[in-house]
Amino acid sequence: MYVQLGYGWAMLTPLAYKALNITSDADVPSGGKMERDASGKPTGGISGGQGAIIALFDKLPKPTFDEQVEGTKKFFRELNRLALTGVYDPGGNNLAPDDYQAVFKVWRQGEMTVRVAYTLCGQTPGRRVRRAEGPCRASCRRASATTCCASAAWGSGLPPR
Repeated sequence: MYVQLGYGWAMLTPLAYKALNITSDADVPSGGKMERDASGKPTGGISGGQGAIIALFDKLPKPTFDEQVEGTKKFFRELNRLALTGVYDPGGNNLAPDDYQAVFKVWRQGEMTVRVAYTLCGQTPGRRVRRAEGPCRASCRRASATTCCASAAWGSGLPPR
C-alpha cells in the first residue's frame, strides 16, 4: 500500500517497498530519503522534496481504467464506512484532467456515494483551458466545457449530468 500526503511525504508498506524495489536510500528518487526509527529500521515513511515524491509516485504500477473505476467505488465505500459524505481533491502537479474520468464514470452510472469537488491544475502555460476542455466536454453532456471546467476548478463538484 502507498499513501501520499501532499508532495513531501509518503508511507509505504513492506510489500510496497518490495514492489518498487526500494531497499535503501539509494533506491529512493533523488531528493528523497527513507525515514528510520531510533534503531535505524525503516518506518515505512519516505520524505523529500516535491520532485522526489512525484518521481516516487510515478514508479507505481498504473491501473487499467476498469481498475480505476472499481478502486474509486471501493474508496468511496470506505469513506462511507467512516461516515464521510464528501471529499475535495485539490489536484496536483502530476494529475491531468483525464485522471478524473473514473470518477466521472462512477457518477454517470449513478453510483456516487460521496460528493466530490476537485481542482484542475494548469500545467502548460498558454494551453491550460484547451487542455481541460477535452475531458470536460467528454464529461459534460448538457453544459459547455468552459462552464464545467470552471465549476470543477472552483470546487463546486461534478458538472451536471
